[in-house]
Amino acid sequence: MLWVRSTPHLLLYGFPSDKFQKQAYTLQDAAKSVLPAAPLSEHIAVYTDAGEKGLLIQPTELQVFNVTDPRDQDRVIEAVREAVKSRHTIPVRINFYEEHPQSPGQPKAGAPQQITRSVMVGNGKRVRPYH
Repeated sequence: MLWVRSTPHLLLYGFPSDKFQKQAYTLQDAAKSVLPAAPLSEHIAVYTDAGEKGLLIQPTELQVFNVTDPRDQDRVIEAVREAVKSRHTIPVRINFYEEHPQSPGQPKAGAPQQITRSVMVGNGKRVRPYH
């Protein structure tokens, strides 16, 4: 992954580090562990972008695709919340997306997407979100 950042960004948020990348993958694994079973055509997936910490914190972001049931979303949020608490990670923003195929029979993967829910999970510290 190529990181292009401005000088002010680097001064405020610091450099991306291996520590935060490992934390992001740990949170991604926590979210994946509670995903509902679904046929391959449903394209349920979790992706991550590692956060950064300098003078300010840019939270890790998890993108969760095609988990539309609020109970399943709550399970993902709780699993990530437990991982944040137990591993003392920087905060994470969880964005839930639903992909909408443009025609019947088209796979959901790569289809236009719409954000359906966004939740910030912290470790009890006050956070000023980057976005």
